[in-house]
Formats: sequence, structure tokens, C-alpha cells
Amino acid sequence: KFGIHGNFFDGTIPVSFTNASQLDILDLSDNIFTGQVPINLGDLKALQRLNLEHNFLGSNASEDLSFVISLPNCSNLKILGFDGNNFGGVLPNSIANLSTNLDQLALGSNQILGKIPVEIGNLVNLYMLGMEFNHFSGTIPISFGKLQKLQALALSGNVLSGEIPSTLGNLTQLYELYLSDNQLEGTITSSLGNCQNLHLLDVGNNELIGIIPQQIIALPSLSITLNLSQNSLMGLLPPEIGNLKSISALDVAGNNLSGEIPETIGACLSLETLHMQ
Repeated sequence: KFGIHGNFFDGTIPVSFTNASQLDILDLSDNIFTGQVPINLGDLKALQRLNLEHNFLGSNASEDLSFVISLPNCSNLKILGFDGNNFGGVLPNSIANLSTNLDQLALGSNQILGKIPVEIGNLVNLYMLGMEFNHFSGTIPISFGKLQKLQALALSGNVLSGEIPSTLGNLTQLYELYLSDNQLEGTITSSLGNCQNLHLLDVGNNELIGIIPQQIIALPSLSITLNLSQNSLMGLLPPEIGNLKSISALDVAGNNLSGEIPETIGACLSLETLHMQ
């Protein structure tokens, strides 16, 4: 194990790390490392956790993610985090060849471009996938529906378009779903009503249309946030909103909703924040 997280180490990551062939944890997070990540980290065959998050790695260049190509050699890898850096370029398709033991993949808050590789759906043991605040475009892969152990999915702050895939309704263990600040269109898929463990749903600031599905507004598990704001939703606020007895924050502002506010909203006894303007 080698962990130096939360210091002020700078410069580039030494290539010589790969000489430590028995290394199982390499945690360099929360420092001020710069430059490119060594492309031979895949030589660390025993590696189970690689954490590079919150540095200044990469240069918003096409070759920044070259180090990912060798990581499928780390057949025991369970945690891979490189969020909060300056990695650019396209996410290599080889990321889908990472260890099937991988349960956490965090690459948010970078400058990554292009479409999300559909093959990520093969990483079936993931329970956390963070890709937020990048420049991903195209649609959300329907293959994400295969990630049935997923508890947190963060895709906010990209330029994703198309509809929210109905296959996300297969993610019955999902606890938090962040899809805000994209260009998603179409209706909100009612299949999300199958996510009976969902505590937070954020689809704000997209281009969604249609009515609010009763299957979602009636999810009693929603206890943190339901954000539907800044879309083009229309129709009534369903009376089933009264089922959200544990919800803390509800935001439906900036839509085209009409009609009366249902009296059942009075049953939302845990509500602390309500935006309807």
C-alpha cells in the first residue's frame, strides 16, 4: 500500500511506481500532481485501488487518458478514481475491459469528450459510477440497464441528448440518480418508478416534455430531493405527491405546469424546500 493523499506533493507521478509489483493500493489523491499519468500502471498486476482524484493531472489533451488502456491488466482492480483533474480527450473503449471486480468508477469533473462507451454496461459489479461535469455527448447508453448493482449514477453537467432510457428502470438498487444540466429530451420514463430504493432524482435543467409520471411522484422512497425544474413539463401536479412523506426538497420550478396545487402536498411532512415558481 502507498497512500499520500491530502498533502502538497507536486511534480509528475514517477514511472518507477510500477517497480513495486506487489502494490495493491496507490492513493495519490488531493495533492497537486501535474502532467501525464504513467501509461504502464497496468504492470501493477496486484492493484486493487487506484485513486488519482483532485490533482492537476492531464492537460485537456487527446492523450491524457492513455494510461487507462493498460489498466485491464489489473485484474483485481476494484476502485478507480481520477475525478477532479484536467483530463481531456475521449474515454477509451478499453475502459470496458477493466476488471469485472470493479465496483467504483469515478471520472467526474474533467474535460472528457465524446460518447459514453456502451461497453461500460459490461462492468456489472459497479455500485458507483460518476461521470458528471465533463463534455460527454450523445445518448445515455441503454446498456446501463445491465448495471443492476448500481446505487449511485451521476451524469449531470454534460451535453447528453436523447431520451432517458427506460432500461434505467432495471436499476432497482439505485439510491441516487443525477441527470441534470444536460440536453435530455422526450418524456420522463415511467420505468423509474421501478427504482423502489431511489432517494434522490435530479433531472433539472434539461429539455424534457410531457406530464410528470405518477409512478415517479408516488415513489415513497424519495427522501432527499426530487428536482424536475427548468424543463417543459406540462399538466397537473399529480395528487400522488402526497406519497412523498419523507421528501426534503421538491423543485418543479420553470416548467409549464397548470391547475391547482393538490391538497395532498400537506402530507409531505418532511418537506424543507419547495420551489414552484
